[in-house]
Amino acid sequence: MAKNILILNGSPKKNGNTSKLVEWFVQGARLNGGEVEIIRAALLSYWGQVFNLDIFQSKE
Repeated sequence: MAKNILILNGSPKKNGNTSKLVEWFVQGARLNGGEVEIIRAALLSYWGQVFNLDIFQSKE
């Protein structure tokens, strides 16, 4: 069964050490059947967003 893997890369450097480490990890994961998605958090815009904390509470 393939594993779904989400990587959050928070480094602002596009070609820095963290990005290289992430790429090595992705190569290994894909060679072993993993499905990988990378999100570069430094490129996301959070200005003005309000987070819904209800998702962290159990739904009974």
